[in-house]
Amino acid sequence: MRFLLRPIWSTLCARHNLRRHVWQSLANYIQSGGALFLGLILARLLTPDEFGRFAYVSAVVTAFMLPFTITFTPLLITNSGRDPGLLAKVLAVTCVVACLKVGVLLLYIVFSLWHNDRESAGLAFWIGTPFALSGFIDAFRADSEGKGFFRPNVMAQLLSLTTVIVISLGLVLTGWGVYGLAIAGFASYWPQLIAYIYTANPRLRGMSVTF
Repeated sequence: MRFLLRPIWSTLCARHNLRRHVWQSLANYIQSGGALFLGLILARLLTPDEFGRFAYVSAVVTAFMLPFTITFTPLLITNSGRDPGLLAKVLAVTCVVACLKVGVLLLYIVFSLWHNDRESAGLAFWIGTPFALSGFIDAFRADSEGKGFFRPNVMAQLLSLTTVIVISLGLVLTGWGVYGLAIAGFASYWPQLIAYIYTANPRLRGMSVTF
């Protein structure tokens, strides 16, 4: 066992590797802990039927978009910033994939409306939109991690968690039901995207950042 752990420990003890590990671990703790905290609270505020409807629509939307779940983020991670133009190329492909996902999402919404299922149509919009656009966050995050910057992950998770908690609890407590959770998920997408664009690209601020 010591023979197996020694290379891992020696690699982790390098200052830059340790710093990256700490930032990524902190982001994971925020994401997992926040989801657990919010889930416990919403379990007391939402009915089983509402949770079931949310889970059903989420599963259907995910299944419809699954054939178009294409990602090139591993290229950005392994690129490590050597090709400055790679991010733009990946974003261009991501835009095409996102359009395909949005098209599938619209078909499902129209199908639901055609069958007078307005609740599913509304939930599909709020749940499916961030899922369809998630590739942009993945691309910026992979580009950041490929350059060795993991601090943006923490900022993105903090902003996302804060947005979800404030909006979901506010809407659920004012009678919006399961829509509160769906709208909060939609709203939390944009702070994450802004955090990765702003933090992982110091040129946008005209200053250098050390992570």
